[in-house]
Formats: sequence, structure tokens, C-alpha cells
Amino acid sequence: MKLGFIAAADRENNFNKIEPLGLLYMAAYLEKYLNFENVIIAEDVETLIVEKPDLVGISTYSTCIGRAGEIAKRVKEEIGVPVIIGGPHVTLYPEYIPENCDIGVIGEGEQTISELLELYLKEHVFSPHELRKIKGIIFKDGSERVKTPERGLILPLDIIPPPKRELVHDSFFVPNIMTGRGCPYKCSFCATQLVWKKYRNFSPEYVSKELLTLIDNDNFNKIEFGDDLFAISNDRVKAIHDIIINNELHKKAFFYVNIRANIFNEEMACLFKEMNVTKVFVGFESGSDKILKFYNKKQTVKDNQKVVDLCHKYDIGIISSFIAGAPVETEDDIKATRDFIYRNSEKIAVFVVCYLQPCPGTPLWNTMKLPPVRSEKDLQEVICRKNFSEYLSDEQLENYLNEINSIYKGPVKHLSHGLDLICGLHKKGLYSVPDHQSLNDLMTFRDRGKNVVSLEK
Repeated sequence: MKLGFIAAADRENNFNKIEPLGLLYMAAYLEKYLNFENVIIAEDVETLIVEKPDLVGISTYSTCIGRAGEIAKRVKEEIGVPVIIGGPHVTLYPEYIPENCDIGVIGEGEQTISELLELYLKEHVFSPHELRKIKGIIFKDGSERVKTPERGLILPLDIIPPPKRELVHDSFFVPNIMTGRGCPYKCSFCATQLVWKKYRNFSPEYVSKELLTLIDNDNFNKIEFGDDLFAISNDRVKAIHDIIINNELHKKAFFYVNIRANIFNEEMACLFKEMNVTKVFVGFESGSDKILKFYNKKQTVKDNQKVVDLCHKYDIGIISSFIAGAPVETEDDIKATRDFIYRNSEKIAVFVVCYLQPCPGTPLWNTMKLPPVRSEKDLQEVICRKNFSEYLSDEQLENYLNEINSIYKGPVKHLSHGLDLICGLHKKGLYSVPDHQSLNDLMTFRDRGKNVVSLEK
């Protein structure tokens, strides 16, 4: 008996090439509680089919549901085995899953997939009578879709073993660690509150064990904390900080974390610097307070600016995201976003401006004026639509986004300045670059070099 997992994603795009943590957690859970180890995780459908699993599990987001349908169709046509689908899309919109999928897993998957596999190992078939006994699924019984009662949350999270990363060890760039699930905030566009229900965290001891394994045993020197919100409070950050410092992991690796603008402060920035956090991911979303309020972000443009200034002060790189195309967004609002990015472009390492993609079931989805969704095609048309603004035409919004994306990001500006400086120093016979540990060190060298060059003019 072999179980084959695959994540429905665009594998040609390296941005999507991240660890499929949900699948890795489920593989570890099956090994611990069912003593079942014959699990493969395929990067593409061709590999999956060659492996000829007896049962297939697909994980997907709503944006990839079309791809999930293609995978399920090929599995049915070429190896003809049962197909289970899970992931955020199934939790948000279980009524719309591809026709070639037999069972949908709603919510957290570890316990549900364990019960499904246990049933299949015993019966070698998924009979509707037995499936009705398993909570948290949707399945077909003839022409009828049957949705079973909701499954409760996994508590405590520590009962889930760490992800079985050896299944994909050589395939992904930076390992992700989850120190918790969910987020206590309720941004109107975000599906986290629906997927995870409420915020829960793994114990510091659990996190410590996983960190030590990755850094000391597996020799990773970059770790990304993949929580929706890692920096939940100063106390929680301090607990992880102490693990890293006490085990001297800050001398062996650097870390990336997710933060939130309204709770980020100088104490947190100091802790990050000490534990060797070099990049933070933050959702600024907009340069307009009106839009931030519309998204129920509980943060202001002033909060966003505080993050920029503190991270610049402590030499921590910022990877930021913005959203364009809200129903109430006007020209003044998108200009405010453009201006915020422009005046901070030397301090922000990366900014990404995305079109608004409403998720089914979220507060934003429920209040927007959307066309009726009666099919998977209808759903895709809504999700893939680029502009929901009632005040900006598609052309206007696209022009503003092109203008924003033409703004030089900080590292590009510094590189451009640096190349000019190097050319000048090369002409003067000056080649040596001092030892440096940060961008600020190089900027000091640049300023000194400019003076050298200007004296010769």
C-alpha cells in the first residue's frame, strides 16, 4: 500500500517552490500514529503516476484549483485510484472541488487523513456508509454531495510530530518552521481565520527541538518561520529568542519572520537583531488609512512607517506586500500607496503589489458585490479578476501599478550607486573594499569614497 501526495502549484515558478508543510505534517502523523511509512511526495504529476500509488492526496489553494483538477483527471485516467483533496480551498469552499476527486478534507488534515487511511487499509474501498462516520470531510454518494460534521481542532498542537522533511530534503530552498497556527486578527480579506479557526501555538520545547534538528543535524543556515504571524507579542518572540541565544543558533543561522505593523516595536526589533533575524515579511497593504480601515487591518500608515524606520535602524531587511483594487479604492488612495513606497524605497528591500484576490467565505467576500457563483468556472472568474474598484478603471489601476513597479527598490539603488563609485575608485587606482557585516557598513564606505572622488574633480 502506497500513499502519494502532491501539492497543486506552478512548479515552474520558483516563488511557489516552498516546503509543502501540510503534506509533511500528515506524513509524520501517519508514521507516528498508524506506523505507516510508505508515503511519497511528488513534485509533478508525471512522477506521481510513475510511482503508481494506491491512494492519492492533493493539496490546493483556490488559485490553483484548476491545476488540482488536471492532476485528479490524469490520476483517474492513468492509474484509476481514489483521490482525496484538501488544503485551504476545500476548507473555504468544499462545495466546489474537482469532479475527479472522491473525498475532500475540510480543516486540519492530520487526524482526518489518518482515519481515512485506516479505513482504506482495512476495507480497500471507501464506502459511503463508512465515510459518513468520519468527521470533517465531503464526498460523493451517487449524485449527492455528503458533508459530515465538523472536526474539532487539534489540541495541543504538540501531539503532531515535526514535518517529515526527509521526503523532500533536496527539493526546496529554505526550510519553514511553524511555531503556531492561525492569527488572532481578522483582516477582512484573509482566510486564515477560516482555515485555522483560532490561534494556537506549539510549545517552546517543541520549537527548540525542531530548530536544533534543522540547524545542528541537517546543517541548514537559513530558517523561515512560516507562521501567518510569528511576532504575536514581545513575550512570544522573547521565548523563541531565548531558545536561539541559549543554544547559540544565532551564530549558525539567520532567520526570516512574519510581523504585523501595529504590534511591532523597538523591543521586538532588538530581539530580532540579537537572534539574527535578517528579513521580516510584513503586509503594509496600503498607504491610505481609509483602505487599511476597509481591510480591518487594525493598523495605520503611521504604524507602517514605524516598521520601516525601526528595521532600517536595526539593519533588518523588509519584504513587504501591498494590495490594489479594493472596491472603495480611489485615485487618491492608490497615489498614497505609490507615494509611501517611493519615499521609503531606499529602506525597503522588496515590495510586491498584488491585485486583490477575495477568498470565499471571508468577510470581504461576503460584503462585496460579486456575481453569483454556481460553478467552478464562476469561482475562477471571480478569484482571477484583477480590479474590484468602483472608482478606478482597469487601465487606470494597471497604469498605477506599472508606475509603482518601476520604482527602484533599495538594493537596486545601492547597487547602482555602488557601481558608479567602483568605477570612480577604479580610475583612481583604489580597489580595496573594507570588511563589512551590513549594508550600513558599505554605505559608510560609499560616502567616504564619494568624498575621495569629488576631491579629484
